[in-house]
Amino acid sequence: HATPTPLKALERIILCHTKPGDFVFDPFSGSGSSLFAAKNLGRDYIGFELNEEIYQETKERLEAE
Repeated sequence: HATPTPLKALERIILCHTKPGDFVFDPFSGSGSSLFAAKNLGRDYIGFELNEEIYQETKERLEAE
């Protein structure tokens, strides 16, 4: 999407507000930056994206890591 958020910034937010094993929920996940940050920090995650093409790309990237 047009406004990506830096991964390090998202990781800091997730570290401040969750514990390992918590869920990170992003109802507007777009390219999945918040989901990658959650995955990097050992959090479970769920995201939603209405654009099927972006959803598939993000899903493939998450599965590849």
